[in-house]
Amino acid sequence: MTFPLLKRYVNTPFNAGTEVFSVQTFIGDALTTTFALDTDILTGLQVGAAVQVETTIKPRATGASTVSGDNVIIDTAPGVGQGIVVPGSSAIVIPCSDQNDALGRTILFPLYMADVETIQFYSYKKVPGETGILLEFKNLLLSGAGAQESWFTLAAADPVTGANQSFSSVLSTPDLKGQSYVDGAHLVGDDELVVEDGSVFVEGDFLMIDQGQVNQEVVKITSISGNTIQVPGELAQNHSDGALVLACGRKFWGRIIVPLNAAGGIPRNLYNITLETYVMAVAR
Repeated sequence: MTFPLLKRYVNTPFNAGTEVFSVQTFIGDALTTTFALDTDILTGLQVGAAVQVETTIKPRATGASTVSGDNVIIDTAPGVGQGIVVPGSSAIVIPCSDQNDALGRTILFPLYMADVETIQFYSYKKVPGETGILLEFKNLLLSGAGAQESWFTLAAADPVTGANQSFSSVLSTPDLKGQSYVDGAHLVGDDELVVEDGSVFVEGDFLMIDQGQVNQEVVKITSISGNTIQVPGELAQNHSDGALVLACGRKFWGRIIVPLNAAGGIPRNLYNITLETYVMAVAR
């Protein structure tokens, strides 16, 4: 088992189809053309359609970059200190413009962080000294080239509507650690969930009920009143008294505001911005 990770998703349900793969980076030395992937982060089968070397895009379709097993091969050795960004094939795609507001210089896009695989073993808490779990967009290129992190901001999602709240460059969000148990049997069609302790959960979070069981399901909290949790829609599974309930995910919004003429009006793909999470995984 790899180290637990709060994975990123672009939508629900949280599965392989909505997951955003991690990005891997390397530094050029003017000699090396073959770069071995850390398969705990990204495998050869997960590599995207192109590699970015500083601001130059190396498409696999043209042979400028290729993948052999779990190695990425670039046609020309990147120069000393040049940053190399290898994106995954599943990514946050943000089509935007640097020329016209109507074409989309400002774009909003949903983001989710969740653990639906190891959440029964780990909870996620702030790093000591911080105000909470921190999220921010970072430029993977040490030179500062490519897309700029200053173009991006983050906002929490409203618990009921899911709409964005106020944006900031660094977002602080509460620990994702809630754990309780179902209080009394609940049936398919119920629109509320009674737990032994509702105070450990955060409105807007996603809950995993009966993790690892045949009736496992993920629901969203729209409101909490004492130990009663409102869930939109209805429960899709039956859950018995004492079933395990774990906070497993949270929604956010990203926003990009592209400066006028930032890319010279030339269509191009850039992969050098990533969403970083400063968080501790703690064994339950």
